[in-house]
Amino acid sequence: MERLRKLYAGVFNLSHTFLVEPGLTDCDQFRDEVSNTVGRYVNQRNGPPSLTAFLGTGCHEAVVTNDLAREWNYLMITSVAAERSTSDRVLSPTWISTTISSMENYLHLYLNLLREYRWTSIFIALDQNSLPLFPAVADTLYGALYASSHFSVTKWTFNSAKMVSEDYQAILEKFRRVSRICLFLGHGEPLRQLLIQAQVRNMTNGEFVYIGLEIFRDSSAFGSYSWKYGDDNDKVTRQAYRSLLMLGMLEEELTASLDVPVNTWPCLSRERYNLTDPYYHKVNPYLIGLYESFMIFGMVLNETLSSGLLRIDELSGKRLADRILNRTFVTDLGKLYIDGSGLRRVDLAVSDLNFATGEWEVVALQRGEGWDWRLLRTIDWGNGSPDPPPNRPFCGYLNDDPKCFTEGGVANTAMGIGIAVAIVLSVFACLVFRLVKKTVQTKTKMDIKTIAKCGWVSRQTSILKHWKKVWLVLNRNGALRYFKNEQSTEPKDVVFMPNTLEIRIGDPGKHVNPPEGLSKDFLFAVIPRHGSHWQFSAESLDDRVAWVAALQEARRIRTGLRRALSEAHLLTPLVIPETYPPPPPGTYVYIPEGYVGGRHQPQGYIYQTAPGKVAQVYYVDVPGCYYGGPDYALGALGGIAAGTLLGSVMLWPLFWHC
Repeated sequence: MERLRKLYAGVFNLSHTFLVEPGLTDCDQFRDEVSNTVGRYVNQRNGPPSLTAFLGTGCHEAVVTNDLAREWNYLMITSVAAERSTSDRVLSPTWISTTISSMENYLHLYLNLLREYRWTSIFIALDQNSLPLFPAVADTLYGALYASSHFSVTKWTFNSAKMVSEDYQAILEKFRRVSRICLFLGHGEPLRQLLIQAQVRNMTNGEFVYIGLEIFRDSSAFGSYSWKYGDDNDKVTRQAYRSLLMLGMLEEELTASLDVPVNTWPCLSRERYNLTDPYYHKVNPYLIGLYESFMIFGMVLNETLSSGLLRIDELSGKRLADRILNRTFVTDLGKLYIDGSGLRRVDLAVSDLNFATGEWEVVALQRGEGWDWRLLRTIDWGNGSPDPPPNRPFCGYLNDDPKCFTEGGVANTAMGIGIAVAIVLSVFACLVFRLVKKTVQTKTKMDIKTIAKCGWVSRQTSILKHWKKVWLVLNRNGALRYFKNEQSTEPKDVVFMPNTLEIRIGDPGKHVNPPEGLSKDFLFAVIPRHGSHWQFSAESLDDRVAWVAALQEARRIRTGLRRALSEAHLLTPLVIPETYPPPPPGTYVYIPEGYVGGRHQPQGYIYQTAPGKVAQVYYVDVPGCYYGGPDYALGALGGIAAGTLLGSVMLWPLFWHC
């Protein structure tokens, strides 16, 4: 009001009245009483003013107030409330909303993101123990997706105030069975707990994506959406958040104005009205929207009177509202656009975690005017691949799609086409295998059954950053070793791939110079949880692609480790810990499905023998893998190559017996 009086002194006079009910404590109570409050004001005022308008934040009472404003033809502008009826110009001909959190804005942002990556099977996780804004967004999203023939949607509600770790695991299990795209609507702490459990369950491996919503960055009312809480889970959370995208407002600098000292508003609020806002470190964005509501009101009133077409007593709420629609206004604090339905459109952003810096970076924008969508850069999906998680895995959410299996030894039509191609590739793989088998067996003094991939690469030294040729060997149990040469039996170092943080491709940090004559596209690095990075350069792009594919597959191995006193212990369930040491050197025996001691032995067990007893027991969860014969490892190399081309590890076993 002070600003308007200063700007338009001599043009029109303004007075204002606060309509409050001190005895009421929440929005629901005010909604029940607002008709009496507003009616009493209109009936008791002294003399008819030339023009009346309702300006305020608005809460649950806004719908009732809108009915009165429509009946009396009063302009109404709210900076918080924006119901579905706001955009109906028949039901709300005089209602304008400057809120920055209208459902329409966020609905378009979600839809643009889902369409960008062709995600159509959606899982919504709603925390009922959150501010009302989140259930409102969830209802809007669910209604829009459910009504569309292009989407299938599942909605799961929970109460984080009553949950423990096992409850978050139940949410993830439900999610895993129906989707790979989780829209999480709730506060920061429950989201963090969900992602921690997802990391433990290997559901942050680049095959799943989680999408959170952070309305205001500076509000403690929603909790912290940072990975960094200063506790023992920070490291796990930082890794897990690579699978998380955050949606929210685009943070842009507030236009500076000496006439509008925004940062003094909290102090004035305390001094004049003894009111404080415990949730916002800066100025509440809704208050900025309220200030802009007054500025818009002053602008349209001034331009209408200045035109000379109408006297002030001829103005109406609808006439003023119509002058606000489909316009961009420039106020002391920046620009804002009001669309044809009376809603403000704001600039929104999609942010991705920069793992190197630990900070969020904007990767996509939705501009308010026109809801224009623009992808700014490739998103880091957390697995070293530029490709987003597919809407549906090749073999289905539960690896049970019939096209990945055969019945009675006869493949279905789709699988038959894949097998036909695979057979051609397998013949080639077998020829290569027979040529190199003898050489590898003699040069690398290891059991051939343990090798998944081996070959020459260049490794960058940790201190001097020189490049040296090394013989790199990936074992089927996930152990990655490098040797001085093919004849060496003692590795220079070893890292266990399931216990690594990531496989990095190329040179994203732009600080690695490749070996002379080689391209940066040949670079790849293994990032252990502890110790220095292993920086490698392949001899060609095809070689780099093959190495990364094999290493990524090795990272998916879920391994349990414990002591075993005899072979009988192979038949007991294994506890899978969160961390485990790399396996000791030795000979690994791959056990196919069969019977041990008269009892059924499921496939996938690997145990290491020591003289006279079993020293360690490992369990490797690789569905569809059958171990058969001493030629398994090199046959698998051809299978990996062909299976990669066909898009599924389920085809690998077809080549393991060549």
